[in-house]
Amino acid sequence: NAFYGVLEPQECLRLNTLDEEFSAGQIVNVKVLGISDRKGRGKESKEYKDLELCLDNAPGKEPSSFNVGDIVTAKVQSSGNRNLRVKLGNETSGFVDITEIHDSWLPNPLKYYKENQYVPGRVIAVEENGTILVSLRESVVNPIQWKALTGSTLQYKKQQGHREAEGDLRSLLYKLGNEALKADMIFIGYINDTNDKGCFIRIGRNCVIRSKLNEVSDNPKINPQMEFPKNKLVIGRILAVREDGKVDASLKESIVKYGLYINADQIRQGSTVEGIVSEFYGDGAKVAICGSPFTGLLNAENYHERDSESTQELRHCLEVGQRLKAKVLRVDKEKQPIRIKPVSYTHLTLPTIYSVQISVVAVSLKKKK
Repeated sequence: NAFYGVLEPQECLRLNTLDEEFSAGQIVNVKVLGISDRKGRGKESKEYKDLELCLDNAPGKEPSSFNVGDIVTAKVQSSGNRNLRVKLGNETSGFVDITEIHDSWLPNPLKYYKENQYVPGRVIAVEENGTILVSLRESVVNPIQWKALTGSTLQYKKQQGHREAEGDLRSLLYKLGNEALKADMIFIGYINDTNDKGCFIRIGRNCVIRSKLNEVSDNPKINPQMEFPKNKLVIGRILAVREDGKVDASLKESIVKYGLYINADQIRQGSTVEGIVSEFYGDGAKVAICGSPFTGLLNAENYHERDSESTQELRHCLEVGQRLKAKVLRVDKEKQPIRIKPVSYTHLTLPTIYSVQISVVAVSLKKKK
């Protein structure tokens, strides 16, 4: 039998500095952590024994001895629904949340890590039951950025504050907690679950927010559970932070792109608004009013005012995604959409924010409960 040793560096050694710590032929004291069988390749392959070793002067810690801020070398054990299970020492395991795997927001980041792979990380929490939570993000592992994250607010803003504008709220949540979330913030996250109450989005290790079903897409005909499976990467905008701390969000592209800078009081008879054609009904069209969760109804008669001889249905004159300026003709207080007529229009190709093209939905003027 042949023997093959795997050196398991401990928390005091970073993976990217191993060549500075060791040299070929150097004698070190090691301790055997485990023995496993492995068969070589080829027709006449031999059977091998893999020895898993660690430095004898760097024994694995017990759970109670891990502290927040400790640098660790984690060995990937398995991949779960939304986390990685990693080995931190002799008998010690930890978990890496899906939002703490990589600084970049990658689609399905779990697939980039294989069993028995070694990765550098940092302990970011030790729960009361002894569960150790680890981050593999470079902005957390990096000592300078970690110092800023755990230091003064001024240091944090200088080093990592730019992430908020990009929709990455993970560092903000770690630094200031969920109370730092504000209405109109853009966020990036992974779908935690989708059910009849909406989409639940994980935007941080311990922060899950909800988008109601009428706010998950601009297309009212989609099947939310099909379009938003677990761990799908999404971008959205926070609509409101309630007194009980719960957060209401929207995944609609129209809201993400234009925000909510128009309220019901600003939409009145005679005012001019910008909108995007969302869908057609009969001979008319529904238009999502930019900067608001409201909808306008544009009928063929109003559209053809400048050309009284034309009687075409609007589906033959406009396209979904086309942008136009319109004048508000009437606002129905009885939960009906706003009546509008066009002033001018141009074609707008909406960018793909998610993995599929999203159109724009029509919503009632009535404020959502």
